[in-house]
Amino acid sequence: MREAIRDLESLGLLESAPFRGAWVRQITPEEVSQFYTVRAVLEGAAARAAGDGQ
Repeated sequence: MREAIRDLESLGLLESAPFRGAWVRQITPEEVSQFYTVRAVLEGAAARAAGDGQ
C-alpha cells in the first residue's frame, strides 16, 4: 500500500503530509478535459486492435 501511495504521489495524483495522511489532490477542469481526450484516443485504439483480431 505504501508503495502504491508513493507511486501515485510521484504521478502527481496524491498529496500527503506527515501525521495527516494522503488524499487525492484536486484536479482542474483543464486536466479533466485532457483525461477525456486521452481516454477517447485509447478507447479508439483498443477498438481498432480488437477488430484486427477477428
